[in-house]
Amino acid sequence: MRKASPRRPRWQRNPCRRWPALAVPAPWALRFVARRCGRAPVASPRHLTTKPAEEPHPKIYPKKNNVNMRARKISTNTRFAHEAILAATAASADIHPEADLHARCQVAPRTKRLLGVIAASLVPHGGSVFVDSGSTCLEAGRRLMNRSDVNLVSNSLALLMDADNAAASICALGGLLRLPSQAFVGAEAIRAFHRHRFDIAIIGASGIDTLHGPSTTEPSEAAVKTAALERAHLRMLIVHSAKWTTVAPVGFACWNAFNYVVTDAVLDRRTADHLRRSGIEIINPGVCCR
Repeated sequence: MRKASPRRPRWQRNPCRRWPALAVPAPWALRFVARRCGRAPVASPRHLTTKPAEEPHPKIYPKKNNVNMRARKISTNTRFAHEAILAATAASADIHPEADLHARCQVAPRTKRLLGVIAASLVPHGGSVFVDSGSTCLEAGRRLMNRSDVNLVSNSLALLMDADNAAASICALGGLLRLPSQAFVGAEAIRAFHRHRFDIAIIGASGIDTLHGPSTTEPSEAAVKTAALERAHLRMLIVHSAKWTTVAPVGFACWNAFNYVVTDAVLDRRTADHLRRSGIEIINPGVCCR
């Protein structure tokens, strides 16, 4: 009977027999056997057929410039905001276009004539008056033109065209003519105010903010209204009730800049108290004619 050969130590065993899946000895197995047997490692066919892996090049990312990135972000946001403002302005112009003076004169003409009569009655004898452009101010100016004791200054072309048989002394402000409102505006009109002082200024508005004051549709008209208020001793705001439901884009004065508010609107108690605390006397004819 043949004797069984003694079991070899682990370091003498063939790794290929232990792991049949390794058809070719792995490099680490050859190094292990050579180290144990004291022999030089034999080159493996895998070393001859396999291309050694190249080390990947490190990726170099440019350093971010936070200032430039922030500036680029701000410029992008500003561009988007500017485009949004232009789109909103175009949309609002299409939905709510500014009506010309002739169309506004056709709205509640009886009420505006009554407001004009009341405003003209508040002008003192021998006073110097500034009459603003607008449909309601036009009615006040027409009543004042029949008085020979007043000096009339206006930037309204429509009022000047009705001055054929005027008894009052009339002075026209120059400047650039704005067709929708038929008003003279611009730097020339502003410079003309330095030659005048007014006892009372009759000012119109395109919209009313009950907290902050009256407003108008265009910056050049707002500049003329502000200049007239600065040169007047008494200041009167004359507005139709329809203006209290809208707010125009450009504000030109606060409530404490006026002494009188002539309107046919029925104001709520909160708005009326706010105007009275600002030192304003509210004059309401108590009618609603159409």
